[in-house]
Amino acid sequence: MMKKKKTSDASGFAFAELMVVIAIIGILSAIGIPAFLSRLPDMRLRAAVRNMYADLQRVKFEAVKRNRCMGVAFTVGGGYTAFFDDDCDKAADTGTLPFLTVSGTPGGVDSLPGGVSIASVNITNPFCYNSQGMICGSQTGNITLANDNLTGMVRIRPAGGLQIEMSDE
Repeated sequence: MMKKKKTSDASGFAFAELMVVIAIIGILSAIGIPAFLSRLPDMRLRAAVRNMYADLQRVKFEAVKRNRCMGVAFTVGGGYTAFFDDDCDKAADTGTLPFLTVSGTPGGVDSLPGGVSIASVNITNPFCYNSQGMICGSQTGNITLANDNLTGMVRIRPAGGLQIEMSDE
């Protein structure tokens, strides 16, 4: 009688194979993480510029929707606030809460990211959107955000249009 040969049903990875894969992942992480971290401040600035653009669009659309003026005030080195301005005098109406507030102190829910600040405001500050979504007084200008190596700008057109520009310093 012939004996049957025993076959093994074992499957999987050997410990040595698993250690090689972990070593490869470790080497790739050691190379990739510093590159990612060096780009993080610029990604934060780009996000802050896009958020400011979105906030200004929201204020403009709210002015049209409510058929009333909406003002926006900026603080160089700080944040910005949007407010209701029924008489279009570029001052918050008495007794009303701000529509939107973005703090210049990092860490809050609505705040500029760490390392990003408002570098300059080259438009009448505060300015306002009228009930048609246009800038009161047909002015034009820009708000510049900056970190250590990049600046981002939101340009404001008299008709209320907005445009984002990014540049190296």
